[in-house]
Amino acid sequence: MNENKKLPTLEELKGKYQPEELKDLTDEDILKIFEGVETVWDYNPTQIEKEEIPIDRYRNKVEYFKEGYFCDSFNADLFSLFLLRGEEKQVDKYQNIIQNDSFKEELVMRRSFVFDLVP
Repeated sequence: MNENKKLPTLEELKGKYQPEELKDLTDEDILKIFEGVETVWDYNPTQIEKEEIPIDRYRNKVEYFKEGYFCDSFNADLFSLFLLRGEEKQVDKYQNIIQNDSFKEELVMRRSFVFDLVP
């Protein structure tokens, strides 16, 4: 990367999906921008979990950041991961973090359906 090129901040990317600002950056630059951002990749999802969430189209965390940046979607994916694992406290945590009301409503319905199936 050109040393003089300014990297976008997370705040500048907020609300953008597949931002143009990311497409030509190196993997190292992407990881710098998203340093400290929690994702499902931090929890070593199994292949089955990747397919169920679904994040299996991404080979790694860099592709995930580069092609799907949207903070609520990161949290929704974490919600889905912990829902699959049956970790209700974690599900609660990520449900409460999600800011988009219609997105949150959809996840609440999914949660109700999944936990209704568990005896």
